[in-house]
Amino acid sequence: MKDIKTEYRNEFLKRFTQSEIFKEEQSSFNNILGRVQWCLFPSATGKLIDKQLKEIAVTGPQKRILLNKRYKKLLCSNIDKVKRTKNLSLFKNNSFYNVCLPLGRGDNIYGYLVLSGLRKRLGSELLALLMSFTNSIIEEISKEMELSKLYEVIRPRAIALSTIHTIHRLISSTLDINELLPRIARLALQVLRAERAAIYMLEKETSKLKCAASVNYTKAKDFFKISQRCSPLAQRILSTARSILKKDLLAVPLIEEEDVIGVIAVRNKLEEKSFTMFDQEILITLAEQAVIAIRNAELYMEQQDITIGSIKSLASLLDLKLPGAYTHTNLFVELILALGREMNLSREEMRYLHYSALLPDIGMVFVPEQILRKTTPLNKKEFRLIKKHTKKAVEITRYLKDLEPTIPIILHHHERFDGKGYPDRLKGNKIPVGSRIMAVGDAFEAMIRRRPRRKPLTPTKAVFEIESQSGKQFDPKVVDAFMKLFNDGRLGSLVKGHKHELKKIF
Repeated sequence: MKDIKTEYRNEFLKRFTQSEIFKEEQSSFNNILGRVQWCLFPSATGKLIDKQLKEIAVTGPQKRILLNKRYKKLLCSNIDKVKRTKNLSLFKNNSFYNVCLPLGRGDNIYGYLVLSGLRKRLGSELLALLMSFTNSIIEEISKEMELSKLYEVIRPRAIALSTIHTIHRLISSTLDINELLPRIARLALQVLRAERAAIYMLEKETSKLKCAASVNYTKAKDFFKISQRCSPLAQRILSTARSILKKDLLAVPLIEEEDVIGVIAVRNKLEEKSFTMFDQEILITLAEQAVIAIRNAELYMEQQDITIGSIKSLASLLDLKLPGAYTHTNLFVELILALGREMNLSREEMRYLHYSALLPDIGMVFVPEQILRKTTPLNKKEFRLIKKHTKKAVEITRYLKDLEPTIPIILHHHERFDGKGYPDRLKGNKIPVGSRIMAVGDAFEAMIRRRPRRKPLTPTKAVFEIESQSGKQFDPKVVDAFMKLFNDGRLGSLVKGHKHELKKIF
């Protein structure tokens, strides 16, 4: 409490000496009183007078008059008197008069204004005017400081409310935990005006905290250094569930119900300032909302894992019937997703494109096995049966609510951009964009994959074959995206990563 009072007093005296009204008061009274020494003493303690003489605000003639021992004794005595009476004191030193006024409100005195070197004794009217001027400055400064204090109280709460709103927008913008955590770290950095931020998440296997996201740790050595320094503190938060507030570090726990699941920490306040209790309040609010966002993302990931597991189970039915013949490689799935990203599909569109890429030919389970195993060309009747597999896939997926958006993608991925495909001979943009993407990926994989009846094309030849069908079999926009993957080397990297898988003969 003492430190707060001292801080308030110092701020009050600083504002008093810098006040334009005080400067005007000095100027006015100097015109009336002549050569006058104005001094501001922060304390009434006599033993500190010598020290204060080196630090006080002094305007007027030289300090020599203040260095006189007799004068200092008189000064201490009168400051003590003013402290007791809360009223001004007029005293004489040799042939000069001096006035000491209290600076404060009510029982709170923050300092003492002393006018020294007056050649004449001030009359009651002039003393009253001096006191009135001084009190008006005190009132003005007190109101300013009260407003500043109110602002400091309201500001963190306003920021906290804004933070809650921002976190809600984060929740709706992404449910990918790998995107969410860096966004929360960046938000903490911006809101608290810090240099660095990091989020540590608890690993269930090891029961230790591991850095999951960080901002402005660009160099490995910096990140390692900060991780080493932060780790013991983070572990302390893990065991106590309490925040840590230091001059250059603020860290709070991420608490779900009663369990600590992580820590969010910021370092080094900008503009060489220290972190405050208000900053701590803001970060705690952010952490509370972050936990909700993190939990939503985890639930989403769990649900997605369950859905993908169900899809893979369905796909395995076809693989059991005829291993490898009508199932796709992992290259196909990764290529489809790469094309989707290149075409700037939304998060939802990417999600259902992923699901569709995992079971595009699931309807083949309804096709007789002798047709699927046939090595000679198919007759018209057999081909008609094959073309029905997309509609049969709908019969399988329609009972799974999470897969409903995949139905049009799977149903139409054998349509052609020129309208000559199947099952409905859709043309151009009437074909779902996911289907148009899958058509390109399906054709590329088929051309570079080994088959019993033919040798595969090289990836380069397959690329040029797809390019030649732009606007005919394939959507030109998808082909453009495909060519970008080829030209910048991403397609080559994908193929190289699945080279062993592609060599298998099915």
